[in-house]
Amino acid sequence: MLVDFWGSWCAPCRTENRNYGQLYQCDRRKGFEVLAVSVDQDAAGWKAAVRKDGAGWQHLSELSGWKTPLAARYGVT
Repeated sequence: MLVDFWGSWCAPCRTENRNYGQLYQCDRRKGFEVLAVSVDQDAAGWKAAVRKDGAGWQHLSELSGWKTPLAARYGVT
């Protein structure tokens, strides 16, 4: 399981989405999963980035930016 905190406005994050896509396609049949936690505040931008990047794994966002409890729990700033 890869837990990835990312934002649709973050260019390096978007590049990583493409890399994760390749990894996910190769290894998901072996049980590999990705959980992408967005730190976005804009639902439309977040959903558009997921579609554009072809990120077909699990995504979630509370649309609360960096204030999401998951980021705090994992010490992500």
